[in-house]
Amino acid sequence: MVAFVESRPAVIIGHDLDEPSRLAFVIAHEIAHIVLGDCSAEHPVVEEDEIVADDAEIEHQADNYARALLTENVEAPRLHPLDFKDLALKALEEEKKLGVDASSIIWSWARSTGDYQLATMATKALYRNKGAKRLVRQHLDLHVNAIDAPDSDRALLRCLNR
Repeated sequence: MVAFVESRPAVIIGHDLDEPSRLAFVIAHEIAHIVLGDCSAEHPVVEEDEIVADDAEIEHQADNYARALLTENVEAPRLHPLDFKDLALKALEEEKKLGVDASSIIWSWARSTGDYQLATMATKALYRNKGAKRLVRQHLDLHVNAIDAPDSDRALLRCLNR
């Protein structure tokens, strides 16, 4: 969900995702709704389930924004994997060619095909399916001054997993 809290945009993720590239895609997608003007103080954008396909134009635009951001605007390769191992190998090949993280390629592929199960298995095969929560926490601790933050911001920060 993306909404405005006391005139500030906020991205709220209710998923328990720990796969770095998948969480990055979800966050980038939600940020896109802010950047593209889909959200206002009166109209938050709420997505109940990322796996349920939503053909709304704003969702396609947010997906395209997230893909461009995470792949540094490199055209996403068209992958036609035979199984999860093949998907992992093809994503690694593309990573070497394009300089784009293989798991970002996998999650971009998953979002366009809807095959999240195969993508999950492929990122596990690459051993790139853990550590997102730790990484987010490290960046927050490094870049966010919670002590001097307003009460409303501190309340939101307390919601984060430690």
